[in-house]
Amino acid sequence: CRGLIRNFNSGLKPGDAVTGARAEILDYPRHRYLLNLPGGFTGSYSKNGNHVWRTGAVVLWWVAPFVEWYHPALQDFSNYIVVARRSVGPIVQALERNPAAAAAIGRRGKQIHDELLCGACLARWLKTVLETVRRELKFDQILDDEAEAVRFFRKHLPCDDLVEVLPVLTTTMRMQWRKVSSDDEGHPCGPRRSRR
Repeated sequence: CRGLIRNFNSGLKPGDAVTGARAEILDYPRHRYLLNLPGGFTGSYSKNGNHVWRTGAVVLWWVAPFVEWYHPALQDFSNYIVVARRSVGPIVQALERNPAAAAAIGRRGKQIHDELLCGACLARWLKTVLETVRRELKFDQILDDEAEAVRFFRKHLPCDDLVEVLPVLTTTMRMQWRKVSSDDEGHPCGPRRSRR
């Protein structure tokens, strides 16, 4: 983090007053700049990072001592900007003087969502990870034998409590889900039918 880690919490101490209005997630698209702050006072992961990328705003990422799987795709001053307590003001002022550059950074930042963090993107990434784990750990020896796979999943999964998260967007940003029946196609604990 380019030697800025000691500045990641802006000098705040636990219990210090923080003032200002909170921006609601549904209001994010109305802003040109979105500041993603680390969680807590220790600079931990923040769920807010899941929402800032899809807006097309310039993502100002407060320097923090954590790395997520998609961070190698981030390029400072190309698709987001790392800021700290002494740099955030001058950076926003410079962007205000050059709206075309700010808009370009915002557009490239939106690609982080569109190519890496969208629902289908995450499913592709997870599928790649699981296929790699499957191949490297030789899970095919269990998973390709239908009867063995059902025995394995019945032993290791709460088969009666599985739910499916549905790809539905809501204004409340809450996920829709449904309980999965063991008769459903592809249920790991029930009769397995090929999806091919």
